[in-house]
Amino acid sequence: WVPLVDQAVEYTFNPTVATGAAITSVKATVMYLTSADFVPAKCWLIVSGDSGASWKYFPLPSGNKTTTTTTTTDLSGYVTTATQLQNLKLRFYVSLGNFKVSQDIVQLQVN
Repeated sequence: WVPLVDQAVEYTFNPTVATGAAITSVKATVMYLTSADFVPAKCWLIVSGDSGASWKYFPLPSGNKTTTTTTTTDLSGYVTTATQLQNLKLRFYVSLGNFKVSQDIVQLQVN
């Protein structure tokens, strides 16, 4: 990551979902470490269930320069169908700030 420039890393998913399967819960877990402490709302998980035609922003908790931050965002109210799941895109978005971010994992949990 380059400090002082807004940046995002995009993740796409293309799962095989059984015909007629019910999507009861969708959660995304993100782990990251920052080079400096920062004020909340400098990092977001941005979610699209329509291949990027529209996006919903979920603020992520404050980063901490000494401890990896692990957070889980419940997307169940936003991703409710097999089609949305198959078209799901996630962006880990970092807004303007004088710090670097190391991202360790993005995990998607679907039931």
